[in-house]
Amino acid sequence: MKKLLLLAVISASVVGMMQSCKKDTPTGASSATLNVVKKQRSLLIYNTATWCGPCGAYGAPEFKGAIATMSSDDLVSIDLHTSGSSLLVPYYYDGTKDSLFVSQFAMQLYGQTKPNGYIPHFYVSNSFLGNTGTTAKNITDNAANYNKSVTDNNAIEVGVAANASLSGNKFTVNYKMQAFNPEAGAKYHTTVLLVEKSITSYQNGAANNTAEQEHIIRASMQNDVNGKQTAFSQTAVMSNPAANATVDKTATFDFVPVSTKWVSALNAGCQTNYGHDFGWWTLNKSNTAAVVIVWKYISATEMFFVNAVWADVK
Repeated sequence: MKKLLLLAVISASVVGMMQSCKKDTPTGASSATLNVVKKQRSLLIYNTATWCGPCGAYGAPEFKGAIATMSSDDLVSIDLHTSGSSLLVPYYYDGTKDSLFVSQFAMQLYGQTKPNGYIPHFYVSNSFLGNTGTTAKNITDNAANYNKSVTDNNAIEVGVAANASLSGNKFTVNYKMQAFNPEAGAKYHTTVLLVEKSITSYQNGAANNTAEQEHIIRASMQNDVNGKQTAFSQTAVMSNPAANATVDKTATFDFVPVSTKWVSALNAGCQTNYGHDFGWWTLNKSNTAAVVIVWKYISATEMFFVNAVWADVK
């Protein structure tokens, strides 16, 4: 019922339409430094591709406009590439041989942004906002309305706080969840991502086919049973929590650069096909952030967005 009420509120405001990693493990280490505020944030997922002309012409500029207009403490924004032919698509490196794979976690996350199938595609807090004609103002108005409606109705189910650090090639993200007004019997899962804040690269449809890409998903910090990156925690992080219950978690991720052989081959291909050099994810602490998203389990194929937080890597 709570889900239906929230969707009803939001629908009224909708305008238009490689690394190897370790499983996250519970720990109390972050509780001393993290304070979960009772705050609702919105989540913006921008589905795009570097080959997509409309994405370069208007999708990316509107996405960047929303980021520039609204604080990441109110709107957590991520750039999701799911197409195998997109030069920025997140990838999985198996750590043992020179091989690249389109990450399943990207498609898993894309599957939550229903109805999907068209790009550019803007998804804001359980609502498909639209594609053609969607503006930064549509996005930020929708997010502000969502945050206010949830807060005014005392419907903030779970809050989340996080910090992120880099030591050598190892990322560490501590996050803390607190149940404020949890739904009875609900199971809450998480998504923990590493995001590259900005990179200039090829983009069809943009001026000179070159554009600044922002908030690009680069890796998931959670694994499936086979050790590969997955969009969602495999089990609930919180199950039927009591009001004010808290959970502390830590996720770690070991950055392993793709071999120089692959980088050279990929760049050569980009030069041939697009006349533009492209580099894969470069390790840069100041240009990296972590995003933690809290979802409520609905079914094996659906998660309901609950809250999120952005944390710059320190």
